[in-house]
Amino acid sequence: MYKYVHKKVKRTRPKNSFSNPTEGPLSKKAIYELFLLSTFIFILSALLVQFLMNFQTAILLRHYSISFTYSLFSINFSSFSTAKWTLFRIYIVFGLSSLEFFIAGIMLLFIKVKNWKVKLILTWLAFLMIHVLPLGLLSGIFIYDGFGIAYIWLFQSIMVRILISLTALLITIFFRQFWIYRFLKTVYSRKYLDNDFYRTKYIKYCFILPWFAGVIILSAFALPHHTWNWLVFIFGLACVILPIFKKKVPFHKILIYKSDKKILPLRYPLIYFITIIGVIWLGSLIKIYF
Repeated sequence: MYKYVHKKVKRTRPKNSFSNPTEGPLSKKAIYELFLLSTFIFILSALLVQFLMNFQTAILLRHYSISFTYSLFSINFSSFSTAKWTLFRIYIVFGLSSLEFFIAGIMLLFIKVKNWKVKLILTWLAFLMIHVLPLGLLSGIFIYDGFGIAYIWLFQSIMVRILISLTALLITIFFRQFWIYRFLKTVYSRKYLDNDFYRTKYIKYCFILPWFAGVIILSAFALPHHTWNWLVFIFGLACVILPIFKKKVPFHKILIYKSDKKILPLRYPLIYFITIIGVIWLGSLIKIYF
């Protein structure tokens, strides 16, 4: 009589993040394209938010007949007129936009779309807009620029500003898991939801690493214009993006719509992205005097 013995095979996860099949959503090429796309979206979203805030400030300054030097992502005052600056105008010009973008970012979270790339764009935009206010409070502790101008006039005691800013920062860090879930909802393949290893991998290449790469490029936009408050903003996002309190990415039931699975149909996407960002950077050097 023959005796059959069932041998239990121990399952192990891949030794590294790229030990997957050469094709499909877990392939090296797919993950690289996911990282590239998310980085590009993050950079353009950050530039768009900064441009819109800057543009709104310029319109208000023109309305109040205050002289300034305008560029796409920064405003420098060529002259200050004490008679033209009132507390009300300071709060409107430098405080209103942060509150507006905070509310607009929350509204973006309620927009439902099927295309995963559109989801990713809306998620990055909402993420940036919502954090304009709490990180504006952080930069406004010491930096007398942008939102910090209204913040310092509103709370002249530095201890009060520090207390408010730290409270806002702690609340921001508390909501990190919420943003992990929001970015996880942008997955285009159910394979990323199979286990914690692949969920973490998706968040790494869609959320964490794009911020690292984006900060380097965005710094090249901020440094020439000395927009220190913008630098504090993009670096301050680390409080939410980096796994300060490391936790597993939990499983969520996520509805994934049918997709062609193509991330970047372009043949040489990096060249296109560098060209677009380079043109925008050159445009940011143009100054207009009002």
